[in-house]
Amino acid sequence: MNHFNFTELMCKVDTFNDLNTKQLLLYEARAIYEQTVLYADDYLKQVESALIYFQKVNELSPPMEEVRPKSNNLKIATCLVFELLNLAGKGKQINDLTTLSWLASIITGFSKDHILNTVQKGFYFSKRHHGIIIQEVNDVLQRLQMPFVIDITKKN
Repeated sequence: MNHFNFTELMCKVDTFNDLNTKQLLLYEARAIYEQTVLYADDYLKQVESALIYFQKVNELSPPMEEVRPKSNNLKIATCLVFELLNLAGKGKQINDLTTLSWLASIITGFSKDHILNTVQKGFYFSKRHHGIIIQEVNDVLQRLQMPFVIDITKKN
């Protein structure tokens, strides 16, 4: 049987700054104690104790952020980088597309070749696939008082 030491448990709990982490550690300790000491012979109560613990973990865990499809972000991110380069006077009228695509690849994390192909074909946005993200980007650009926004209807 495990030896339970409250002082050691509280020392471990005190090493964390986050209250949720502290609370989860105490719930975990209680669940282990219940499973090993109080309900050693009662399987159902052990399972219920574990379920309560995992319910608390779920309640106290931060919500997962919405994950957007990366394919929708390629055109938007690349368009944004190219607009910023145009603003700096380094756009595709002055510089080689391969070099600009390489820089956009470093910034966005997308493949240089994929970006180059996208730029050569042109940016074609659809409200269905890109509308929400473009609106969010444009909102941020307006808050930053940038002299441009991404025009969803424009075909570059």
